[in-house]
Amino acid sequence: GTTGEYYHLKKDGALIDVGERVIAGQEIALSGNTGHTTMPHLHFAVYRAASWGNTQSIPVRFLSAEGVVSSPRSGRRYEATDTDAARNKS
Repeated sequence: GTTGEYYHLKKDGALIDVGERVIAGQEIALSGNTGHTTMPHLHFAVYRAASWGNTQSIPVRFLSAEGVVSSPRSGRRYEATDTDAARNKS
């Protein structure tokens, strides 16, 4: 299976529990400024199990108001949108 990991969330900013099912568009956490950072932001990665207990990062795509984003750009802001409308743009 895969695991999504979110970094630099607001302290106590997780809005769901481990193992809880979520739906598309559901707010799951609050962005924060934890760790060695200068401003609130989010690091997100998806991993799958690899050999010898290691993990391997895998590519992900995001559905936004601009359509499908496979390579988010530094400094850009992406917002969730109605999934049907965004799919029609892709």
